[in-house]
Amino acid sequence: MQRTKKRALATGAVLLVAGASGLLAHHVCQPLSSILGSNILASVPFYTQTASFGVPAHRLSTQEFDHGDTIALQDGASFQVQNGAGMTESITFSASDFPDISQAEVEEVAAVISAKSQLLEASVTNAYVVMRGIQGGAAAAIQLADGVGTPLAKLTVPEGTSTGASEVVLDISIPAPLCNHPNMPAGPVAGFPYRVLVSQNLGSSTYFGATTPLALTKVSRDFLRIAAGGHMPGFLDVLDANEDGLATLPGFVLDRYFGDQYPDKLYLAFVVMSPDQTKVEFVSNAFEVDFQ
Repeated sequence: MQRTKKRALATGAVLLVAGASGLLAHHVCQPLSSILGSNILASVPFYTQTASFGVPAHRLSTQEFDHGDTIALQDGASFQVQNGAGMTESITFSASDFPDISQAEVEEVAAVISAKSQLLEASVTNAYVVMRGIQGGAAAAIQLADGVGTPLAKLTVPEGTSTGASEVVLDISIPAPLCNHPNMPAGPVAGFPYRVLVSQNLGSSTYFGATTPLALTKVSRDFLRIAAGGHMPGFLDVLDANEDGLATLPGFVLDRYFGDQYPDKLYLAFVVMSPDQTKVEFVSNAFEVDFQ
């Protein structure tokens, strides 16, 4: 997915939803997000089974939706799904699925899709409709094709194919001013060094004088050492000219470190250091990897 965070937010445009209230959607700026949904997804599932190892494919709406926003579906509206193994299904909506199918709430639509599908799950996450596969890894995929009544178009979820991955690729981004992030840096930080911290627990630990959203432990120190050894690209790096970066958490690193003792979750957050690396200039949100 293209990284659209700064372009989308810098315009200040209000996205309107057909048939909705027209209020500003409740998208929360996520400085640390998945590249599968830049500035949107602050968590991803990671499947640890050998035959399905990694992150599943995701497809996201192009438009934000407020709680209670509706779309006009019709009885018999449908779309098709195919996964990476070639399995196919048709998701067909019925009038009985909703109190009023002509004014179906987007959250209800997502719940109905999840209930009917054997190949994907749907949700409204951070104001966007998210459809994701239920298998992980580079061979995992979901392909969507609109059908009768064009429900995908009404959800603004594009047709086409997305693939999974055997690693977690993180989008590192200093939020644009319109995000109103509570911890904005005092000035431009392009070229400043940053570090991605890792923990098995959320918490409130101090790092170079700044409070992080993680409980920093031996796991945190271990992953910093692994990153220093060059096995986690972008975990110890500098922000580019746009105050952005990419960090990759490879599946093989997770597998070697945790073996068959994966935790339920792993949390990550990045800190931007001063040029002399003596203090922290910015602390991001916590990103969650949910092991399944």
